[in-house]
Amino acid sequence: MRWSANRGDVQFDDESGEGDSVAVERDFDLARAAAATRQIEEIDAALVRIDRGTYGMCESSDLPIPKERLRAIPWARQRVEYKTSRFH
Repeated sequence: MRWSANRGDVQFDDESGEGDSVAVERDFDLARAAAATRQIEEIDAALVRIDRGTYGMCESSDLPIPKERLRAIPWARQRVEYKTSRFH
């Protein structure tokens, strides 16, 4: 690890190995942020389905999604058997 003479910032080099940890942490944070964004998009889509009167209906089969699934994943679009591709 070296200190930058200009601003006192830490600069990681290959010898310290700390740069790899920072990169892994950054990638993990980016992946979590992307997953959170996808979840928000799914929640927004569920709100649209509520407005349209189609909430709780499987998009693949038009059958009702079991209440237990909706309690676990309120934004679910499909019944479990369609989500897991058994019936595709």
